[in-house]
Amino acid sequence: MARTDKVKFSLIIFIIIVSILAFLFLRYRPGQIVNGYTQLGRTGFKQLELPQEGEEIAIIRTSIGDIKIRLFPDAAPLTVKNFKNLAKEGFYNGHAFDKVEEDILIQVTIKDSTKSIYGGYFEREINRDYHHFTGAVGAYGSREGNNSSFYIICNSGIEPAYLELMGELGDEYGYTPELIKTYKKFGGVPRLDGDYTILGQVFYGMDTVFEISKRPLISDTEKGVTVTKDPIVIESIEIVTYKK
Repeated sequence: MARTDKVKFSLIIFIIIVSILAFLFLRYRPGQIVNGYTQLGRTGFKQLELPQEGEEIAIIRTSIGDIKIRLFPDAAPLTVKNFKNLAKEGFYNGHAFDKVEEDILIQVTIKDSTKSIYGGYFEREINRDYHHFTGAVGAYGSREGNNSSFYIICNSGIEPAYLELMGELGDEYGYTPELIKTYKKFGGVPRLDGDYTILGQVFYGMDTVFEISKRPLISDTEKGVTVTKDPIVIESIEIVTYKK
């Protein structure tokens, strides 16, 4: 083979390899949804890891798709226990995602705010190692403590100016380079960090969450609030053992 032909052949092989690597990177970059699963990649946060074989997970079943959640009993034992027990009782069945803030969160609001397995409000469990990345599942809290309402963060990307501000505030405010980098990849609502309990993380079904978040809103003049038109209702929440 002539030298020129060898150079051309090597160049073609190089282009093919680069194209394959680029395809894989674009297809499986962290934060992207592929076949329903969020591509988690590698980060410095345990929150963004797939569940291990044998862990209990929650599956929220809706009319437009399932949402699978990894639970964090080590970080929020009271909150996870409350969520799991109420789910097993069928308490959430028929409740709607009735609060929607597009590109921020969707929420199931329990009208009886004191309802819990503890007989009322219970202690907030703030863990500084867990953050409001897209897919984070949090317990709604007030000054009295947590109740059984919960929300799912669904932000498609943080504004560059906000990321820049986080960088300027830096470590003193908890915004480490790794945290900023992860928020940039996954999106999220960092202003909620440190105020609410995070009980889980969606690893499958964020496409369903985003679809819920984009449903049209209407004004309830009687109550003086904005509500979701034709809200998506929870058919059931199953607590099952995770199998790969």
